[in-house]
Amino acid sequence: MAARSADACTLCRRQNLPLQQHHLIPRCQHKKRAIRQRYSREEMKSRLVPLCQACHRTVHVTLTEAQLARDYATAEALAAQPDIARFAAWAARQPADRRI
Repeated sequence: MAARSADACTLCRRQNLPLQQHHLIPRCQHKKRAIRQRYSREEMKSRLVPLCQACHRTVHVTLTEAQLARDYATAEALAAQPDIARFAAWAARQPADRRI
């Protein structure tokens, strides 16, 4: 994954958009024993990435909370997921002022 600007979406890398913080380990998964054994409390809370609204919505439509916690708990893994990568590549070609 290429370096990203703090003001750019982690997935599509479009800039000058309102960004939302995405929890790589969804908060609803923090209480699950398997997740607590795998990650520290601090790590669960601190794994955040900035996403534009379109990419954030696509992540949550594409993957379940359990899948996110289990298989996509890093920005690199999330960006490599085929459906999300395809959407992010398309979104990257869209102008920042276009609502997608």
